[in-house]
Amino acid sequence: VTKPKAVNFTMALLDKYIRYFAGKGCTIFNIGCDEYANDIYSNGSMGFGQLVSEGKYGAFINYVNNLAALVQNAGMTAMAFNDGFYFNGNISSGEFDTDIAIAFWSSGWNSYRSMSADDLAARGHKIINTNGDWYYILGMSDINNVTANIQKTPYDSVMGSGKMDVAGSMLCYWCDQPEIEYTE
Repeated sequence: VTKPKAVNFTMALLDKYIRYFAGKGCTIFNIGCDEYANDIYSNGSMGFGQLVSEGKYGAFINYVNNLAALVQNAGMTAMAFNDGFYFNGNISSGEFDTDIAIAFWSSGWNSYRSMSADDLAARGHKIINTNGDWYYILGMSDINNVTANIQKTPYDSVMGSGKMDVAGSMLCYWCDQPEIEYTE
């Protein structure tokens, strides 16, 4: 997010997908924005913590806001996962566009501190409950446990915040290991 050539390439590539899906009648486009550089910085606060400590977190905020603008200019709502929004309570590096709907999946772990759904909502973001207890990862999760979690966790029960007014909820089915065979 600090290298103009990489940012320009990513923006141009995503713009093609954004326009494609807008042309198909889609109304929401997920710009991701989660787990930034966690594959490079695997301990401590990982990628977001690294951006903050290096004084580069503002570049991430600009990047996210520019992606959201591409989505909004195509007539859709931008959605992003919550991980990097005001990471570790950082509110001094800039402000995220409040028209970005937040897919809230985790309240963080160890030194990986995400802002709470309550605080994000107070800052003006709509919350889409993407409760981490509902995640199914092909080949890594037990579908029976995930199904039980879905049945016992209300759609408006958000991790770390409890019941709250949400704009919606969604389930996530990940395929981190595409070689795994799946049988219905």
